[in-house]
Amino acid sequence: MNSVTSKLIERVGQLLEKGQRVAATKRSNSSEHVIAPSTVNSPLFHEWKNNSQNFISMVCGEDSPYYKNFIEGVKTAHPSDVDHGIGILTALKEDLELGYLTRVKDLVSAEIFTDFIDMAQHLLGNSYKDPAASLVGAVLENGLRQIAQKHAVEIKSGDDIGSLNTKLADNR
Repeated sequence: MNSVTSKLIERVGQLLEKGQRVAATKRSNSSEHVIAPSTVNSPLFHEWKNNSQNFISMVCGEDSPYYKNFIEGVKTAHPSDVDHGIGILTALKEDLELGYLTRVKDLVSAEIFTDFIDMAQHLLGNSYKDPAASLVGAVLENGLRQIAQKHAVEIKSGDDIGSLNTKLADNR
C-alpha cells in the first residue's frame, strides 16, 4: 500500500473515532411530560459532519454514492444520523483498504508526482533554480493533462500550462 492510500485510511480512521465520540454524547430529551427524540452534542456533531463531508468529497467526488448517501443521511444531530455516517465511513475505509476505490494509475501518478517535487526541492536547495522550475512546470502540465482527460476536456498535444488551465476553468 502506498503512502497516499495509507494517509487516506489513517484520516478515515480518525473520522470514525470522532464519529464514535459524537455517538457517545447521546442524550435523551424526553421528560415526564414531553416525549422528544434523543440528540447528540451539536457542535461536536457539526464538526465531525463537516470534516467527514469534506473528506468524502475530496476522496470520492460529489457524484459518488459515498458523498450522496452521506449528504442524504447525515443531516441532524440525531443518533441515527451519526450511525448512518459511521456506516458510510466504515464502508469507505474498507474499500480504501481493499483497493477498490482508487485506480492504480492514479496512485502511481501521485507517487511519481511526489518524487518529482522532491527532486525539484533538492535542485532548488542546491541553487539549480532553472532546472527545478522546469521540472515543476512539467509536473504541473502533466497533472493538468490528467485532470483534463479525467473530465473529458478536449486537449491538443501543443497545449501549454496556460491553455490547459483555461480549458479546465471553462469546463467548470
